Amino acid sequence: ACDPPFLLSYTWPMGDNENSEVRFQLTEHGDKVRLTVTHSRLLKSEQKLSVAGGWHVHLEFLLAQLNNQTPPPFWATHTTLEAEYARLFK
Repeated sequence: ACDPPFLLSYTWPMGDNENSEVRFQLTEHGDKVRLTVTHSRLLKSEQKLSVAGGWHVHLEFLLAQLNNQTPPPFWATHTTLEAEYARLFK
């Protein structure tokens, strides 16, 4: 689905003939804009953990870029977040 500039949604191949769906949605909140990222149709626990940590880090990179800051190290942050999501998903 595509509704510029508010919505972009597409399928993401996950292997074994499985596709997940990624959705980016922008909504106005006063003088700001909220970005909501939804990654659905993830069937395996390890996919959910990897995707949750991955999007979290990518959004931290985006936030750092928007604030003219240095982003955190990707893989070290991803590993930490993946462990935290594993704890939360129990």
